[in-house]
Amino acid sequence: KEIPKEIGELNNLINLDISFNELEKLPDTVGNLRNLKILDLGSNKIEELPKSIKYLKDNLVVLLLTDNPICCNKQKKELLQSWLPNTAIIY
Repeated sequence: KEIPKEIGELNNLINLDISFNELEKLPDTVGNLRNLKILDLGSNKIEELPKSIKYLKDNLVVLLLTDNPICCNKQKKELLQSWLPNTAIIY
């Protein structure tokens, strides 16, 4: 399952909670949400995030990824931290 790519059109979105939705991936357009401060993806089935997520680095304060397969992959976690160096990523 995934959310529609049109999510990227919500330019003024500050907080997005899409936890507990059995999502497997996010569309690349999530990188357009440049005003996003909190992104809660907890309790889904996400194994990796799109590279476009790095475009959120200026404003994203918290990224919640608890209870997702990505939490078990050290390399993906390190890559994500390099993309979002100022974001608190909670696994």
